[in-house]
Amino acid sequence: MGRVIFKLNKKLDKHMIYMFVKHLKYRQGGIDFVGCVLGPNPKLKNVVKMTENKKKEEINRYVDEFYRKKQNILHKQIEEFSQRWNKLEKPYFNLVKNLFKLKNLPNRKYAGYLSIINCGPRFLEDKSFQVFYRRPKDSMYVAMHEILHFFFYDYVFKNYPKFKKLDPNRGILWDLAEIFNSVILAEPEFKKVHKQKREWSYPAHRKYLKKFKEYWHRDKDIDEWIKKGLKYLQK
Repeated sequence: MGRVIFKLNKKLDKHMIYMFVKHLKYRQGGIDFVGCVLGPNPKLKNVVKMTENKKKEEINRYVDEFYRKKQNILHKQIEEFSQRWNKLEKPYFNLVKNLFKLKNLPNRKYAGYLSIINCGPRFLEDKSFQVFYRRPKDSMYVAMHEILHFFFYDYVFKNYPKFKKLDPNRGILWDLAEIFNSVILAEPEFKKVHKQKREWSYPAHRKYLKKFKEYWHRDKDIDEWIKKGLKYLQK
């Protein structure tokens, strides 16, 4: 069994749908995450105008019904995701090991929850993440992206204690982590593994990519990149 376990988490889907719909105007990095919830689930559009209790009731009802009707498809998708991931897990983690200067990889499992929403959040506290159930091929990139976050945050919190005072979900540390992922996953050795031709980044970060790629190619050292990148963002 691999390091990444794909499975379902209906309770988490209910919670994330509610949180995104509750904060209707929520955008981060230039992305409309509410649209990523309602787009694949248009029947939920009516919950926006409901009271909080009604929102929860309708979301719970919708998700329960969805999981019941689509249970065969969801379980087949778990198999599809797992098979795809198992082919790239070893080369991916070897690259990550070298990137973060690790002698050994941590003995850890990561949970990838197939989700009915297309938001792809990650949860640092238990090293888990969500991936959209309809896109097994694209979700391999998403899984690599989220796992890279876990290693990045572990690395900076260990080696740069002052970062522990910063919020990993917004602000300069979040910006730095997302830009790092965009730069690293666009490198040829990583593209060879995830096979995505399109380079992905948050719209708000695209203006930084040229400069931050230059920083990486200059040293190809994570510590030098962090120092230069942090200084640039603090201007």
